[in-house]
Amino acid sequence: MDYHGRKMQARDAGKQGIPCVIYAAKSTEDRRGLIPEQLRECREQVERDPRRRLVAEYSDEAFSAYRRDRGPGLRDATQHAEDLAEEYGIAELWAHSTAIASPAGTA
Repeated sequence: MDYHGRKMQARDAGKQGIPCVIYAAKSTEDRRGLIPEQLRECREQVERDPRRRLVAEYSDEAFSAYRRDRGPGLRDATQHAEDLAEEYGIAELWAHSTAIASPAGTA
């Protein structure tokens, strides 16, 4: 499936376990490289559990949850997780806590 042409990194297609999609975001330009750090932290948590398998990674930069639009990456990640749940009966969408919302001035 295309997921709107967003940059998606597919992983471990043949591995068994709960399929997991991870998501990271920054509401402003990511000058400090926080998105890769968020993805790494989520990836490590998923890969640490042998019952799970990482399927894809999504991210958004310069989309503000304050404006009620986190971005197309979250929509695509959510759709991908829903499609996986339909196909496999279960799926998880992981997001770094700061990817969803952060206090004003800290994102």
